[in-house]
This record gives sequence, C-alpha cells and structure tokens, in this order.
Amino acid sequence: MKMVWLGVHSTKRRSGNRSAAVVMVFLFTLGMLVPVIAAGAAPSHLVTMGGTPIQDSVFNEIATQVQDDAMLPGGAAEPTLNGIRLPIDYSGLERVDESVAAETMLQFAAQSSYLTDQNLTRDVVWTWDNPTYWPLRFFGPNVTVYGAVNAFSGKVIDFQIAWDYSHGSSPYWREYNGTDPMSKAEVEAHALEFLKNNNYTLDVCSRYIGPQVERGIQYVSQYVYKLRFFDIISEVLVWGNVIELDVDIDTGEVVSFWYHWVFVSSISTLASMSGGWAETMALIHLRALNEPIASVESSVLLLSEDGSGDSDDYRLTWAVSVDSERVGSVYLDAVTGEVLSVSYYMLASPILESSPQRTLAPLWFFIPVVFLPSAVTGLAAFRLARRRVWKSLPESDAEPSPSERP
Repeated sequence: MKMVWLGVHSTKRRSGNRSAAVVMVFLFTLGMLVPVIAAGAAPSHLVTMGGTPIQDSVFNEIATQVQDDAMLPGGAAEPTLNGIRLPIDYSGLERVDESVAAETMLQFAAQSSYLTDQNLTRDVVWTWDNPTYWPLRFFGPNVTVYGAVNAFSGKVIDFQIAWDYSHGSSPYWREYNGTDPMSKAEVEAHALEFLKNNNYTLDVCSRYIGPQVERGIQYVSQYVYKLRFFDIISEVLVWGNVIELDVDIDTGEVVSFWYHWVFVSSISTLASMSGGWAETMALIHLRALNEPIASVESSVLLLSEDGSGDSDDYRLTWAVSVDSERVGSVYLDAVTGEVLSVSYYMLASPILESSPQRTLAPLWFFIPVVFLPSAVTGLAAFRLARRRVWKSLPESDAEPSPSERP
C-alpha cells in the first residue's frame, strides 16, 4: 500500500504550533476512526455511522446524560451568526494543584498488578503548561508510566505503560494464533468492571466498537483486546471524542486507558446545508485550485474544533473526501459553506473510501498525543507501526469463520 505524509492547506493563517498540533491530532484520530465509520451507498455519499449504540450494549449500565468528571465542559451546539457553534471557554475554571494530580495518578497506577513492585517516582522536569490537563510521567526500574489528569476535576484521563525492553519483555507480552482466550462477553465484563471501579460513566450518545484483537499502539507488536467508544449525536460525529481501553488478552486486566471527551449535550443541524451541496461546493473549490479529482468518495458531518486559531469553539463542519492522487478531504462550514481547509497527501483509509474492508498500516504515535507538547511536534513524534489486526470477537464462543481469522 502506498503511504504518504499528511499536509494541510488552510484558508486562514494559523500559528505554526497549532497547525502541527492539528495535523497530529488528525492523524491520531483518523486511525481510531477506521472501525467506526463506513461509507454508505447513498447517492450523496453520506457515510453510515457504525458501532453499537451504548443502550444496546452491556455498557448501558453506566450510560448517563450527565457530564462525567473525566469530560471537559461543553454544552449545546446551536446556530449563531457564524454557523453552528459550541462555545468553549475554560479561562474561568479553577485548576487542581499539580501535586494533587500527580498523587491521583500514582494511586490510579497502583491498581495495576504489573506495577506493584515498580516503586514509581515522578519526573518533575517532564511537564508543560496546558489549560485542560496535567501531563505526568513516572519512572520505575523497568517501566515509564505516562499519565494525564483532567485539570479541573482531577480525574485520570490517560494511563499508558511503556516497558524498558532492555530488561526483558513486558509481563503481559502475548502472542496470538487466532484462538481467543476469552469470549466477547468476558472481555466486556472486565472492561465494565474497570470503568465501574474507577467511577467512570459513558455518554448516553456513545457508540461502541469492540472488542477487537489488535496490535496495541504503544506495544508496537503486542496483541491486546481493544474497546472503543465514540460520540455520535443526531448523526454528527463529535471529532476527537474517543475512549479506548486495551485489555490483556490472557487476564482481562486493562493495560492502557484513554478518555478524551468534551461534553456535548445536543447538536442542532436544522440550519446546515445538505451533503449534496457540501460536495458540490468542495468540487468547485478544488477545480478552482486545478486539482484533478476523479470523484467524491464520502461526506460526513463533524462537530470539531474551530482550528482557525481565533477561538477554541467547536463548529459544525462538512468533511468531503475525494478520490485524488493529491487531495484527501475538503472541510467546509456546514452552514455558510466557507472552505476551512484542504488536506493533502492523505493516508488511504476506509474513512475516505466506499468500502470499509481495506486493511491499512497507518502512522501512529509511539506515545499518546496528549503527551506531545508543541516543542516536540513534527515527524519525530511519529512511528511506523506494524500492520494491525482488525478482528472482532464473535458474539459466542463458536469457532470464527475464515473471514474473521487474521
């Protein structure tokens, strides 16, 4: 498969750090969205939202309409003079003390059976100013533990273990021969227990994907069960709202956890243009740029960060993906039709194609995007991982069909 770097052309001037951050977050989220969005066959190329509604899963037990402490404050996305916007302003919120956040992270890490003898100490130099979370790093004899704590509530939103392989493989290094040690129900029970024990709830609008056997991002070649949750409201994907759990395929213990979610109570779409109009305007814009375009591949409504550098607000956006050697997608304001940006040199991905079955080996972060300050943005932050395995567990313990085997 041809793999190329991503570049972004914007119609607005942006700061260098913010542009790099936008690119990195886009690549990271793109990979996580592969299993949740499949292009539909409708004439307007609208994608069909995948996943299981949370109410139809075992996780309905912890579904709620109330904002969880791990979430960042948000609200309703409603029509304004500039489009459909969700105002974001954290300037008036009180932050928890950094030392309190570090202690909370240590207590969270202590529940892992793999860290009981690691005697973690904090790297106090490894930090930077972020308005919404405290980034944290701890060292042990054989590990580095990365974490992040919501700066307003003090709740853990990220937990990753990086083993020092010079001392041998990690204690949960697992091979996978296609035979699942646990059933789907058992894996989900372990994940639900972890969330309940740590007092996490899930948004009632969540969609659920999993468990799938994959090579974990930070483990590079180590197999885990991956469970994902996405936020889809009124058939609009809230871009960046993702919860992930990596589960040891032998024991069921959660070995990695990521909770990035801005609370969105509702999204108004009545004033937005149709997908057909968005696609037409995208093609007109690309032809004006003399870009050779074969066809439109897909279009999807996103509620995403403004990205202009003028504010942190979220805006309703059409993402129109095209079949082209150079161009990946065109992003337009869903109400005004203003072209916000054009992405170039896109990785081939099911999010952009009519068939969701294509396997890809994307570029992944070696450490989570939450740990990448503006000072270290750039190609050095990326690492090419081995081909991932997208295999969902069957509903029962029955032998998987040949098409389900890796």
